Amino acid sequence: MIDGLRRWTGAAKAGGSAFWAQISHAGRQTMKPVNPHPKAPSAVKLGLPGGQFGEPVALTEAEIMDLIARFASTAHSCREGGFDGAQIHAAHGYLISQFLSPRSNQRSDQWGGSLENRARFLREVVKATRAAVGPKFALSVKLNSADFQKGGFAFEDSQTSSAGWPRTGST
Repeated sequence: MIDGLRRWTGAAKAGGSAFWAQISHAGRQTMKPVNPHPKAPSAVKLGLPGGQFGEPVALTEAEIMDLIARFASTAHSCREGGFDGAQIHAAHGYLISQFLSPRSNQRSDQWGGSLENRARFLREVVKATRAAVGPKFALSVKLNSADFQKGGFAFEDSQTSSAGWPRTGST
């Protein structure tokens, strides 16, 4: 796989461009034909008409830890494959965003409840990813300022440092 990535990134960067990978997991936003029972922070179905998304199943603690390792492993493969950086997708209702929102994350353990707990998955993904790629590989997080859902992840939540992320600076 790494050789294939190197050929791809080499072609993309041949003219001097930088080339980044975006790493994401759809969580409950997985189409039913792909997975009729996708994993999510909680078993809260996506409230869209048409029945196109599967019935989510809550992640276990072991599955959460495995996903953290998989984000890190994927970023490591991106680095080895010649990408200039990786972006962790924590927006647009995908899995990490689902952890951040109290509407889709109804857990009562260390991964749910308070903003600090709901942000734990994102923080652990970033921490494990940084450890896997080292300090010189560019790493960013795509984060919504709000999910624009009543009772969801709010603008104030994205600004707070109590969730463990800095207001400014780098990861």
